[in-house]
Amino acid sequence: MFQVKKSMFQGTKTKTILKNVSGKIDSGEVLAVLGPSGSGKTTLLDTLFLHPKVQNASNITIEGTITLDSYKMTRAAASRHCAYVSQFVNESLYPALSTIETLRFSASLSGVDPSRSDELCKSLGLWNYRDVKVGNAFMKGLSGGQKKRLSLGCELLDHECRFLFIDEPTSGLDAKSAIEIIKLIRKIAMDRKCGIIMAIHQPTSRVFYGFDRVMLLSEGRVSYFGKSKDMLPHFEKMGFSMKLQMNPADFVLELVNSDFGEKENVQRIIDSWHRQIEKNHGKASTMTHQDSAKGFSFKRTWILIQRSFISISRNPELYILRFFMYAVMSLFLGFTYYDAERNQRGIPDMIMSILWTIAFFSYMCMISLPAFLQTRAIVIKEITNGRYTLGEYIISLMVTQCPATFFCGVISSTGSFWIACKASGLNPHFDAYLLFSLALGVHLYTIEALAILIASMFPGFIMSNIVLNSLISQLFVFNGYFITVGNMLAPMKIFYYISPFAYTTRALFKIVFDESVTYDGYGECINTTRFMNQNDDVYPCFGNTGDDVLDSISTGNLVYKNVDPWTSVIIVLSIGFAYRIIMWLFFRRFVYVDKCSVLCRKNN
Repeated sequence: MFQVKKSMFQGTKTKTILKNVSGKIDSGEVLAVLGPSGSGKTTLLDTLFLHPKVQNASNITIEGTITLDSYKMTRAAASRHCAYVSQFVNESLYPALSTIETLRFSASLSGVDPSRSDELCKSLGLWNYRDVKVGNAFMKGLSGGQKKRLSLGCELLDHECRFLFIDEPTSGLDAKSAIEIIKLIRKIAMDRKCGIIMAIHQPTSRVFYGFDRVMLLSEGRVSYFGKSKDMLPHFEKMGFSMKLQMNPADFVLELVNSDFGEKENVQRIIDSWHRQIEKNHGKASTMTHQDSAKGFSFKRTWILIQRSFISISRNPELYILRFFMYAVMSLFLGFTYYDAERNQRGIPDMIMSILWTIAFFSYMCMISLPAFLQTRAIVIKEITNGRYTLGEYIISLMVTQCPATFFCGVISSTGSFWIACKASGLNPHFDAYLLFSLALGVHLYTIEALAILIASMFPGFIMSNIVLNSLISQLFVFNGYFITVGNMLAPMKIFYYISPFAYTTRALFKIVFDESVTYDGYGECINTTRFMNQNDDVYPCFGNTGDDVLDSISTGNLVYKNVDPWTSVIIVLSIGFAYRIIMWLFFRRFVYVDKCSVLCRKNN
């Protein structure tokens, strides 16, 4: 039984999606799950696969038992011995990889010799397209049918895969392509002794008779389960004969469609089948599978890193366009503060230049949101199918993002640092520029980690973008400059201590306003302030040296002169690592079963 609780204005309403569903499939067989729209086909596949999105949902109640060779299935066993192919193939393949690269990386991650992928590519009918990229809406590539075959092939490379769950493999295909897909599936089942369970919407006659067994669902209940050739005789015994020459699948789907058919007949068909099942029902003893989850592997991590670098290099919109945007913004900031001079009048402009440099490029990290959301479905599919672990993926993500984000830091710093102050730089020393670039690069790396954390928690781009921008704004306000630490409300001080902006701001202030750098006009400023007339131009007096400037903007709680930039950089990097750990904790619910690895929750 599969029940979902929904919160309504009048209270909580419980909806039963699957009820009293039972069946059996042997190795080498193909089972098709048929039924009208909304009958629970995809839900049944998700439940049999023990998909984390079903197992971890607090509003879902599942009762029953799934066994594999008389062993009760666990999520670890499903991950090792089963695989799931979603109907949304465009979301489950890397668009920048070629056909053969996709298969070879899948083989390597599964611990299989990559050379086997060449033979499989030929059997999938994709050898002539082996160098064609998968493609997406922005990149020309494979057709829909070719992507379905490729997605299927990726899961077949795992030598431990014993059961394959496929959701609507023929949807969107013409009749000939659909027949070829079913032929391939049957060949796979027979050659590899692999049981295949597929949800299929409306198969043609030739496709229908290619199934070994058929399960017919209606309103979440079984109305027939058995051999495809025995289905029509079963309904004829009940008085439902196919009088016209028509597709048998269309005939039975019309019979059990309660939305448009006769509900009395639908209920009679369901009740008749369940009375027949109850007579032959026996309870089998089960044992629990002892399969353990995959452990960490440096080899798989390195393979993921290689794949990510190839994908990034072929997606110019991910970083090349981003580099250009950063360069333009860096030049804009540099020329904006070009006329700022290294004197008392120019110090406030230099301070704002630093703050805007931090803020502008932090907001531009939102470009990483769509980049991660594109791969999110792929990561969930591959981890739930046992290809690799979440920890391996996050480490590979950390490594592949390092070069690009640090290069973004260099680009961001160059224009804003050197063009300002009449092209003499915010600080004339080159080592200060290098440390400035490093500190800003680490900051951008951390903000990108925050962006991916938000994207992992909120799968939609709009919601992720709103949350990320709001969070960046709040953390930026608590950087220690706009409001002093002593004037913050006690409960809100936590934002200051966890804000990467606070540590980056103090580090950049210390780097720019170095003790060796002098600033003109301090004596003149003091005299003007002391003997000012009504029409005099009054401006703040900060001091002769960088240390004096830092003293003038410091407070009792934050003394910028005593800041160690290297310590601040390490703290910001540590915050970035903390974001990765939090992502690992949150994203687990999408790829692992945290509550219970056994299906029957109520009895536990």
